Amino acid sequence: MKKRVMVLLFVSFMIFVTGCTNNNNDNGSNESDTKSVRVGFVTSETGLGDQAFNDAIHSGTKKAETALDNVKLTVIEPGDAAKLETSVRSLAREGNDLIIAGAASLGDAVLVVAKEFPDTFFVIIDGDIDDYDNVQSIKANEEEAAYLTGAFAQLYAGEGNKIGFIGGMDIAVIKKFEVGFVEGAKAVGGTEADVLVSYTGVFNDPALGKQTAEAQHSNGATVIFAAAGACNLGMFEAAENIGFTALGAATGQFDKSDAIVASHVKSVDDLAESVITRFANGEKLTNGIVKYGLKEMGVDFRYNPQNPENNIEIPQEIIDKIEALKQQIINGDINVASFIE
Repeated sequence: MKKRVMVLLFVSFMIFVTGCTNNNNDNGSNESDTKSVRVGFVTSETGLGDQAFNDAIHSGTKKAETALDNVKLTVIEPGDAAKLETSVRSLAREGNDLIIAGAASLGDAVLVVAKEFPDTFFVIIDGDIDDYDNVQSIKANEEEAAYLTGAFAQLYAGEGNKIGFIGGMDIAVIKKFEVGFVEGAKAVGGTEADVLVSYTGVFNDPALGKQTAEAQHSNGATVIFAAAGACNLGMFEAAENIGFTALGAATGQFDKSDAIVASHVKSVDDLAESVITRFANGEKLTNGIVKYGLKEMGVDFRYNPQNPENNIEIPQEIIDKIEALKQQIINGDINVASFIE
């Protein structure tokens, strides 16, 4: 009798265990319905802390990770150009489903690694890769917003005053800023002689940015626009010390200095967040080159929201003129040439 009771107890225990196991399997299958998505972000060699595009893209990736429960983000800062390819490959080997390369300088690295990992999707900011099934190149029409920036700088400086442009490295994407800026100034009565152009050669030296801005101001520039990464911070400091007008870049940089009256805006933070969100939600991203201009809200020209608090008044006729030019670009009545054209 005792033996029979023990057998019954054992059978009951096994039925209980089996039931628990089946329940666990059911829960597991429900959890797997939401596919985990691994996202890697490779900065340019300048790295985070540039107060410009690397930080802006990183901000967008973090927003997506915070908003989406199924996204896991990994960030790599290569540090120098020699490590770009190994950094991209490292993220691919770790099994990231989507890899965002944050600058045109990563183009060669993506060309090589994307071939090695055809099941990984790559998005390169400012890229030119248009013939890979697993690569999307996001290109902003920087020249369109730079055109408005140059027009504003010329109008705000006033007749007889010079304006300045400071670029970082002399590369294609920054040349688009320069050419658009000069063309915008010329559209409202300026000449090429009115625009001082300088390049720092780097994106990570605020002291050099300050020195370059001081030199431009000493040569007559009263409004200066910089697209030079962390070098912009030095330009802003010079503007505060000397008293000239600063124009920012990236996502505005309005929190960096009261001297910034307006900014060329390139919304790479929003673009990065949008790409990750769509990918994580199961949308198939298109390959090839995708362009964003004023019409697509990938770039813009914005005024510092703190202007009234800083006792800065922008004449309404300048605001109206800039808005008219913006609408003409959006409508196709003005075709802003890039440096290539």
